[in-house]
Amino acid sequence: MLTKLCVIVALKMAIQFVLLNLNSSLWININQMKGQGQLNDFVFFYKEWE
Repeated sequence: MLTKLCVIVALKMAIQFVLLNLNSSLWININQMKGQGQLNDFVFFYKEWE
């Protein structure tokens, strides 16, 4: 239960981030996230709760 809730919250945050940045190219956003380490943190978080 808790695991599913955490994944859902994380996915909602990711979707909101993408929606807020629809004006730019998605690839640019992904590259920026990689540079800042945010994308890796999200992937790690998701794998931890998978």
